[in-house]
Amino acid sequence: MVFDNDSTESSKFFAQMLFNHMKSIAASEKVPFPVSSGEELVRHMFTQTNCFNEFVRAAEGVPRDAINILSKCALNSNSDKVSMQTVRAAARNWYTSSKRSDIASRPHAVALLDWIISEVIGARKARGFLLDSRVKDELIDFLFDSRVLHIIKRDISSKDREDSGKKFNAWTIDYGCYVDLFN
Repeated sequence: MVFDNDSTESSKFFAQMLFNHMKSIAASEKVPFPVSSGEELVRHMFTQTNCFNEFVRAAEGVPRDAINILSKCALNSNSDKVSMQTVRAAARNWYTSSKRSDIASRPHAVALLDWIISEVIGARKARGFLLDSRVKDELIDFLFDSRVLHIIKRDISSKDREDSGKKFNAWTIDYGCYVDLFN
């Protein structure tokens, strides 16, 4: 459910997931829930559709991250609708408080992540990269397990390369790692 793989399906999935969660909470608390669909809920919660889409992108296809980012959005927006600035601040906060602190115990992993951010986002103005699918690297695996690198496609080949038969995995960097670069 990564946004960049299929933005429409990802948005539908997360809208429905939020709707189901909130409807269930309302039922368990025995409070009215006058919203009839995920799309309607999104209109009530977010200032614009693109803010919701940015929220979905920030979740990187991970429902747990979506719920944690949304809880930080709710804390920061008080009773206002969630804005783009709120989504970005919440995603950065979630990354810093959860993911970055998880990888801090492995200085080499932090250094590799910082290099990837500098090289991929800073120098190449991209948020993803290809890595030979046969490569097994302990630090890449650790960053993947820590949810700061995400695989978006496996075993793809590039027609533009001399070794067109070679297979790659397409990786992206967690949204929270680079969201502050938007400002």
